[in-house]
Amino acid sequence: MFGEFAQFFSEGGPFIWVIIAVFAMTASVIIDRFALIFRYRVNAVGLWQKVRDLVGSDRVQEALTLCRKSEAPLPRIFASGLKSANGTEQQIQNAVDEIMLEVVPELEKRVGYLTILANISTLAGLIGTIFGLRMAFSGVAVADPTQKAGILANGIATALNTTALGLMVAVTALLSYSVIQSRITGMVDDIDQFSVKLINLLVEKGNRDGTKTVS
Repeated sequence: MFGEFAQFFSEGGPFIWVIIAVFAMTASVIIDRFALIFRYRVNAVGLWQKVRDLVGSDRVQEALTLCRKSEAPLPRIFASGLKSANGTEQQIQNAVDEIMLEVVPELEKRVGYLTILANISTLAGLIGTIFGLRMAFSGVAVADPTQKAGILANGIATALNTTALGLMVAVTALLSYSVIQSRITGMVDDIDQFSVKLINLLVEKGNRDGTKTVS
């Protein structure tokens, strides 16, 4: 099998190495984003229920301590809001928005590169195809009749190998983009939903306790 792979790459011509470089960049982005998603994974509903119960029983400091145990975006946003629990509605909103403006771009960073790399891989495969066909037909035109079959086979192999590898890398990049983007969209939706719930909870508690006024 190793020999077949070596032959595949050796017959691919110069553009196969361009595609390999694109694949290396694609793999680095995929690994980086999946590692971030895994690291920031959190049970949003479970966390919200714990924070809601603690705040409802006047244990805001315990809720703040709970949220500070995680570096995930949602607990960080909760912690920022809880730190401003005694402020006005606008102050709580500002505290939450400040962290959201930090964490959301961090989640979405570099994801868009995958579509760019998919396009580059496809185009590099297409250029490699043209290069291989040109090499085949130009070589056949001037070659000895006994060598024409070999030259034609090598040129077609170059064309097909670059096309195949370029498409495989492109498909990998696009599928990964879809999965990563859906996960990040889900995380951002949780952030939007539960940050609003937290603000409403803190404002309601403040109004009930009479510790602040809504601005």
